[in-house]
Parts: sequence; structure tokens; C-alpha cells
Amino acid sequence: MSKSPPAEQPTFEATFEKLSAIVDKLEDGDLPLADALSQYEQGIAAYRQCRETLEQAERKLELLTGVDAAGNPITQPFAESAGELQEQAGNRTRRKSRTKSESSTDDDGQIPY
Repeated sequence: MSKSPPAEQPTFEATFEKLSAIVDKLEDGDLPLADALSQYEQGIAAYRQCRETLEQAERKLELLTGVDAAGNPITQPFAESAGELQEQAGNRTRRKSRTKSESSTDDDGQIPY
């Protein structure tokens, strides 16, 4: 018994277009109830596929956390939960905006430029 190759999933863009078309049809309100229910079910399936694709993309993202001495970007994986994201945000150093008087001179009174 031979297995057939898995069906290729449509692209995010194609699935999103399908979802948009379904929403338009449902918003028109011209479909009979049975057709509207069928379109709704197809819309839910398309929505879930789009959401899954976006979640996979988020997991692949990396956050830029800075630049090393050689000018190369320093990255870390994107947090998958809100708690991890808040922890990462707390670990990042933030640049303070200096006031005009602070930015015009160094600690020793010299202009830094």
C-alpha cells in the first residue's frame, strides 16, 4: 500500500483571500441559510489556518537585542508567551534620552563630539 504525498497547503495569502471572500459573502446577507452555514464553516477553517501560519511565523522571529562591537546584530528567539516577552523586555537595556544640557557636554564639561 503506497501513501500519497501530503497535500500541499495553500499559502497564507491565498487562505486570507479565501477568508476575505467568505466574509464578504456573509456580510452581503444574500445566501440561503444552508449556504451561509457552509461558508461560515469554511471561513472558520480558513481563519484557523491563517492564525496557525502567523503563530508559526512568530515563533521563527528573532528579537534584535543590540549590536556587538563588530556591528553585528545580537538576536534572541521571539518569546512564545506573554510572560517570556515581559521578562525579555525587562532584561533589555533602554537608552535614556538625555536632556539638552546633558547631551551638550561630557561629565568633565567637554563637548563629546
